[in-house]
Amino acid sequence: MPPSPIGPPCLEQLVASGGVSTNRNNTLFHAGVYCRKASPENWEERVEQVNREHMKPPLPAEEVVGLLKSLRKKQYEYLCTQEPMCSHCNLVLCRTRMYGVGGSSERFPVIVELRKETSTPPRWIVKVDGGAAELRVTNKELMDNRLFNLRCLEDLNLSFRPMKPADWSDRIHEALQSLIEQPPAPDVSDDAQFHEALSEFLTNRRRGDTPEDLDRGVPWLDEENQRYCFRLRDFCGFLKRENSDPLREFGRHWVADQIRKLGGGECFPKIRGKSTRCWQVPFSEVDRAPELAPPPVRKAAF
Repeated sequence: MPPSPIGPPCLEQLVASGGVSTNRNNTLFHAGVYCRKASPENWEERVEQVNREHMKPPLPAEEVVGLLKSLRKKQYEYLCTQEPMCSHCNLVLCRTRMYGVGGSSERFPVIVELRKETSTPPRWIVKVDGGAAELRVTNKELMDNRLFNLRCLEDLNLSFRPMKPADWSDRIHEALQSLIEQPPAPDVSDDAQFHEALSEFLTNRRRGDTPEDLDRGVPWLDEENQRYCFRLRDFCGFLKRENSDPLREFGRHWVADQIRKLGGGECFPKIRGKSTRCWQVPFSEVDRAPELAPPPVRKAAF
């Protein structure tokens, strides 16, 4: 097992506890990653030694052979999110070690924790090694290492080296083994954000009084039918201008589905005698901005 000044502290604690009797395969693999980093010339012998001395009981020879075969294929990263390592984790200390998490010159992102908000589509909350805060990403950003690294730079001020797609896919697969699922908070769900943005677009800005105003890119208040009418491209443009993350990520089909959830849909008002394809939402489904009373007029002193 690793000497205390240079290796992951979780392995030290497991040795000090008298050995590992559960999750032995995970632990030996984790120790093998360390051995490859710290002793590249004889790492296989060290893995076998760890198995003999610290696995209670030692893994069968055929399992060790398969584990060594996997480790020969490429440089894996530590299984920080899996047991028993995650129960003995000291990330702050580990990051100071020569062969701890992030201690190598190859600075790749390490996913310490992965949670999934069960919205539609889902959102992912990622705790990254070195990050002082959690990172919220989309499906696409989670599965694309280049996009993921860009979000780390933008939101966490962390810079990582790019990984090969297959290696990044393996890292995501590993993190999914300890996935935590949770419902989104009602006021931060994608549905709630959509409803808020739509209400702002329809009520908190200049609105039209006639169908012809739709050509100006503004919604029309159809008082006769108790509905708001608007062009979909104008609303999607509003979302992009307002930087409405995550709404801007999902595209027009998702926006159209959200409108239908509110009882809305397509409509074809006539503009200068020609039917024009638009979308409508009932007044009852929109949070209208409060009407403010005008300030009182002060009487002249003379």
